Amino acid sequence: MPGVKEAIGLLQAGLARHAAGDAHGALALFEKVARDAPALADAHYLTGAVLSQLGRDGEAIGPIERALALSPDVAAYHGAYALALKGAGRHGDALAAFARQIALAPADADARFNYANALAESDAVAAERAWRAALELQPDHPGAAVNLGNLLAARGDWAAALAAFERAPGTAAARVGAAAALVETGKPESAQAQARAALALEPANEAAWRNLGIALAATGRVDEALAAYANAGEGIETRVAAGAALASVHRYADAARLLADATRVGPENFGAWLNLGTALAGQGRYASAREAFSAALRLRPGSAKALANLANAELYCGDAAAARPHFAAARGADPADPAAASSALYALNYDEALPAAELVAAHRAWGESLPRAPRPARRAGGGRLRVGLVSGDFCHHSCAFVLASVLPHFERGGIELHAYSNTMREDAVTARLRPHFDHWHPVVGRADADVAAKIQADGIDVLVDLAGHTNANRLGVFARRPARVQATWLGYPATTGLPEIDLRVVDAVSDPDDTQCIERVARVDGGFLAFEPPPSPAPARAPGPPTFGSFNNVAKLGPRTVACWARVLKAAPEARLLLKGLSFEDAGIAARYRELFAAHGISPDRLDLVGWIGGSGGHLDLYSRIDVALDPLVYNGTLTTLEALWMGVPVVSLAGDRHGARVGASILTHLGRPSLIAASEDDYVERALEALRVRSDRAGLRAQLAASPLMDGKRLARALTGIWQDLFKGAA
Repeated sequence: MPGVKEAIGLLQAGLARHAAGDAHGALALFEKVARDAPALADAHYLTGAVLSQLGRDGEAIGPIERALALSPDVAAYHGAYALALKGAGRHGDALAAFARQIALAPADADARFNYANALAESDAVAAERAWRAALELQPDHPGAAVNLGNLLAARGDWAAALAAFERAPGTAAARVGAAAALVETGKPESAQAQARAALALEPANEAAWRNLGIALAATGRVDEALAAYANAGEGIETRVAAGAALASVHRYADAARLLADATRVGPENFGAWLNLGTALAGQGRYASAREAFSAALRLRPGSAKALANLANAELYCGDAAAARPHFAAARGADPADPAAASSALYALNYDEALPAAELVAAHRAWGESLPRAPRPARRAGGGRLRVGLVSGDFCHHSCAFVLASVLPHFERGGIELHAYSNTMREDAVTARLRPHFDHWHPVVGRADADVAAKIQADGIDVLVDLAGHTNANRLGVFARRPARVQATWLGYPATTGLPEIDLRVVDAVSDPDDTQCIERVARVDGGFLAFEPPPSPAPARAPGPPTFGSFNNVAKLGPRTVACWARVLKAAPEARLLLKGLSFEDAGIAARYRELFAAHGISPDRLDLVGWIGGSGGHLDLYSRIDVALDPLVYNGTLTTLEALWMGVPVVSLAGDRHGARVGASILTHLGRPSLIAASEDDYVERALEALRVRSDRAGLRAQLAASPLMDGKRLARALTGIWQDLFKGAA
């Protein structure tokens, strides 16, 4: 039997081997001392501790119990014992051992940390308290900071999670977590810096590469994001993130392939199903998207995002009634989610059964539910009026055809134009629009508060919304009132409902009274629109049977519209109906519309349903098969109407009881074709039949449009300048 001095020497030799990475060599020495000097508690403790580190927790328990029998008040022994018990699956015994360790060493941050880790399996609230206690003892404890941050992130408390991660900046895990939190709080540029800092510490850290990709994608740098994902391994979360990035820039087919594979590999992954639905919807496969969103909901019942997306899929299947309860459920699931609220409000514009007063009331109620913001002081210095245009559609989009007509004609000596671009997918249209601004400010992915602060710092006098509640809107910025006066124009067919928006730009036909807006109304002589047509073929009529048509999206074709158009077809039995819309890429939706018309006595073989046609030339050439275009009754076309007229096709429209139902009347009035405006559904049928009998002079109709106020961008630029100047001068 060795003496005490010799035994201690062997233990020290074992510790040295352990420090050098030779755990097995150390274990052999510790076991020898434990056998030869059984009264030496440290020998048993070290034997058990190393066995536990080697994953042999069940074997570790006995040696540590022998150490405790010899020295029951050594805190470290209880800590090792707790870890071994935890590893062996004896959860309750482990918690008791950790509690004893803390009682013996209340200032030991590691003890609190390990205790919290054990608690996390059964009691997240208690675990949070224990991690916080560890951080009180050691504010930069890396494990406690990271684990607390991850817990808070899982709860969605991103600001608190970020504060936790920032306690341990020297660890890659904390930097990775901080990157995720910064993306979620609208600071993607800072997130990129955190992810790169994590990679400087651990170049092969897959989570860091993935979060770098997510942060890059959040600012629209999708190609760089995909390169980052290529370094992030083949894990399911990386595939989901890559698919979401592809969908964000409309690479829907690539996204759908990747995400469909992700759902096969990880059928329980909520994000895979949610993003697959988005990719399918982008291809017009709304019925299939509906199934994907439903699968996501089965995995996470009550998800506001999944409910809102399911509602949108129903809407673009042409079923506003089916969409309504899902939108309501989405808002109930997360009343603070601005995207869900805007989607629900936007969808109301498609609801043919909703009275106009209720449409306004719903928007007003939303606006009044938000906190009020004070009007900022008038900036000092004078000079040109600074006007900021805020849009997510500075790209190939219907609004861009109006902007392209107007932007070149603003008198730059009097107005300094700023673009606040929330445009994720910039393209050739973006490149055309951009030179007409004095300043271009990308705001994709940035938090509303940060964007509002920038606008205020830029000294914007008049801030103009171009989106309303449509996708990629920034109404949350307007709610903070960063500019002294704020207006909305062009991008939305109803009031925003936001009291912080002072003015809505319309015209006397689209809005003959003030009852449809909570904003003050400014009416533009000659119409609130101007149009710059895309490159297009000359107007012509191809051989074929008499044909009515509509290129409006399917969500606008509700029961009233279908019934009215069926009446037109019944009254013209020789005529056909050509409908073109992205939704008709889905065979199920096409079949549903054939059934809807069949229910009104219209044979399915009288319908031509056309899906996506790439390029404006092919799309516009399809008008050569149409004699008369039919405008939906409640949510009129805008660009579709202007394009039809440009191609020489007359458009019949019903003058309804709200802005969205009077845009057609506005366009036709300012074109000089009031004979195409119906006062009732009976009148609509008669005017459609008359237009078919008359047969349009296509070249003449194009020439009339070209000579009208609708193609006078200078007129509209001058009118808008006057409205904005008067608005700013009149601001209290």
